[in-house]
Amino acid sequence: MKKTIKVEGMTCEHCVQTIKTVLNELGLSRFEIELKEKEVHYDGDIPDFKTIKKSLNKTGYDVEPIL
Repeated sequence: MKKTIKVEGMTCEHCVQTIKTVLNELGLSRFEIELKEKEVHYDGDIPDFKTIKKSLNKTGYDVEPIL
C-alpha cells in the first residue's frame, strides 16, 4: 500500500539526502521524495508511521501523514 507523508522543514537537496539516509536506516528501500511538494511517498507498512516520524523528528523535521 502506497503512503504519503508531509515533511515540514525539507528545503534543499541536503535535506533530501538526510531523509534518504534515515529512511534507508529504517529499512525502507522503495520511496520517492518530492522536495518541491515536501512529500515522501513509500510502499509498505513497515516501519510504521510513528517510527518514521520519531526518526525524522530527531533530525529536525516535522512529519504528518497525508491521508
